Amino acid sequence: MHYYTDYPSAADYLTEYTRMNELGKHIELIRDAKAQCAVSIIVSVNCVSAGQWTAFARELEQAGADAIELNIFLLPLDKNSDTRDIETAYLETIAQVCESVRIPVAVKIGSNFMNLPYIVQEIYNRGGRRAS
Repeated sequence: MHYYTDYPSAADYLTEYTRMNELGKHIELIRDAKAQCAVSIIVSVNCVSAGQWTAFARELEQAGADAIELNIFLLPLDKNSDTRDIETAYLETIAQVCESVRIPVAVKIGSNFMNLPYIVQEIYNRGGRRAS
């Protein structure tokens, strides 16, 4: 099925509607929670790529989030992509989000990487830090 390519105007409308309504509600929830709670507010963001997530991360920070947890999951579907392409996509997303905010960014990753110690070190190198 090619819903988004068959109806690009509809895809644009749905994307904008979701962004303005659902993400707006999420930001308002963060503002309300921050105003009513004395505890740190750590938000979790499910993302595939940096794209608009960097802007969303900034909005979450401005709404009062004390830290961000990125839940990145890329499902490899292209048989011609090698593991470095997938790792690069993860690392670029992490680097861009870390550069766009001043609050700590944690990264939730699975054990599906071929060299987990390498990917953890690369995440650290791009701005992902352990909370102190």
